[in-house]
Amino acid sequence: MIFLWIDFVPIFGVSNNVTMWKNNLVNCFKCFFNVTKIGKCKYNPIFGVGFMFFHMISYVFSTLMTFQVSANFSILISVLPTIIVNIFWYVIPNINQWAGGDKLTNIDLICSIISTVIIVFGLIVYKCDKISKYKIVDTKTNDDDKITSQ
Repeated sequence: MIFLWIDFVPIFGVSNNVTMWKNNLVNCFKCFFNVTKIGKCKYNPIFGVGFMFFHMISYVFSTLMTFQVSANFSILISVLPTIIVNIFWYVIPNINQWAGGDKLTNIDLICSIISTVIIVFGLIVYKCDKISKYKIVDTKTNDDDKITSQ
């Protein structure tokens, strides 16, 4: 409800007034709970609950990953799925069109690929730097091993 006003922004939002917004909201709830018999609404409970479940699981795994690696690395890993999903929608446009999504352009694909390369490069640099900081250097010389007897 905090971001209610965003729906009224031209081009971005879909409502022109409060009544239209209320009707859209009511129709979305009806579609989600499959009260209406609109064709694609029958898939909404499955996709909606699946999305909520896997979104929740992603937070659980992010927390568990933070125990194993740093929080910075966890954040870098959490950014990659969005980019990979954008590439998926571009490669398989029929699913995107079926779901009512906008047609992706070459700019969307190029930005996703470039950002993926940058993030993967950042992960590699981060891991290499982390490994080099903790690399054990053997500074012991053979003279230290000798035991002198008197």
